[in-house]
Amino acid sequence: IISGLTGCSSFPSLSSWNIWPPFAKPKSDLPAAWPAQQQALSAQTRAREVFDAEAARVAALRDTLRLARIRFDNGLTSQLEMIDAERNLLTAELNRADALRARRVATADLVRALGGDWRGGEPVK
Repeated sequence: IISGLTGCSSFPSLSSWNIWPPFAKPKSDLPAAWPAQQQALSAQTRAREVFDAEAARVAALRDTLRLARIRFDNGLTSQLEMIDAERNLLTAELNRADALRARRVATADLVRALGGDWRGGEPVK
């Protein structure tokens, strides 16, 4: 059917039809906002990786503190080693809390970059 229509002078050629869906357009047609969205996505990914690393550090230092307490209770080390393990654990927990805050900020920035928004618990209209 189409081959018979292409000879018609009033019928446009198939090459001039815009049949591509929006997601299949060439990259040159992408909006200028994409770099901001990519940056927000990579910041969110980095923040998640930092949080995961800090959470693993906290878990390891909890085990270190447990072992330091066992050694102290059995008289193998001084109380200084146990206090040092507690201090290291506290520092790691504070770093993990800061990483969690950064992760939540990065997630909010990503939502904003993708066009989302929220206002004081009210639904967005």
